[in-house]
Amino acid sequence: MGPNKAFSPPLWPTRPSFTEELASEFGLQTSLSELDVRFQEEVGKIDAYLREKRDYDSMDWREQLDHGLWIRAEAMTIWEAIGTTLIVRDGTAFRLFAPASIVGTVIAKAMPVDMYIGWLNQRIAREYRIARWLKFGLAILGVVCLLCAFVAANSWQMILPGI
Repeated sequence: MGPNKAFSPPLWPTRPSFTEELASEFGLQTSLSELDVRFQEEVGKIDAYLREKRDYDSMDWREQLDHGLWIRAEAMTIWEAIGTTLIVRDGTAFRLFAPASIVGTVIAKAMPVDMYIGWLNQRIAREYRIARWLKFGLAILGVVCLLCAFVAANSWQMILPGI
């Protein structure tokens, strides 16, 4: 997840496994075909937008190929940050992951919606408890620092009363 919380992808219990990523890189279908078509359409729109911002007339064919590959990879990265990566259909939540390779197929993980909401609820509650204890710990640390500063200030006055 990126530093910008507004565009971070939805939480999901697991990342794609090595075998799922490998199957995706070799073009094997790792999700429903309509999810893959939707992924290709969304990435294609981002790709087209990025391509229209480039000047290809001054490049030779090798540079155009390199830029094309780079733009496709950039489009997939942008899609993973802001695209439709969580889809709910027929009581099942699908989390789509972009493939590691630009020629790979989309990777989809699925779980029942009620199970996903339960997991998400537990995750948020755990993060809330951690944040609450962290704030409490910081408050205690602040009080201890103030006490140490007060004691240090008073001990200097006792050692050197004229200062």
